[in-house]
Amino acid sequence: MSTSLPPATVVRTGLRVVAEHVRGRPLPFIAAVGGSLLFVGGIIASSLVLGWITDELIVPVVSGGADPGRARLAVTLIIGVGLAKAIGVTVRRAAAAALQYGTKNDLRERIVDHQLRLTMRWYDRHATGDLLSIAEADTTQATYVLAPLPYGVGAAALLIGAATIITV
Repeated sequence: MSTSLPPATVVRTGLRVVAEHVRGRPLPFIAAVGGSLLFVGGIIASSLVLGWITDELIVPVVSGGADPGRARLAVTLIIGVGLAKAIGVTVRRAAAAALQYGTKNDLRERIVDHQLRLTMRWYDRHATGDLLSIAEADTTQATYVLAPLPYGVGAAALLIGAATIITV
């Protein structure tokens, strides 16, 4: 018979564990969130740049008068926004992977250190495969949430940014 915990307890415990993992490796987390925010900034900037290009370059060309200097500026802005997005997504993914796999390694080392302190009698009662499973599969499951966490922060920032653009 298994007893289930109340959902609020599960959420609180999960948030506490994630916060502990982030505190253990703050630099990759900060870099991943920074990359995510740079990518979001690029998405928002691309909509603003395309709006400016439409209003200040395409409409004047259609109506018969366009400044060639604006075309160069438009191309520069498009390339700049594209570079910002590329750098942001690359930093986010690399730093999130460093956070996830670094934390997984930290957990694995703690588990193996604990297992090495156990008595031989304990080892006699547990299969070797179970010990390896705990050290590998369980640490993988425990750290799965870390890689998409900066992406989720970026998604929330994108919602805020989009709402701001729409309402302002």
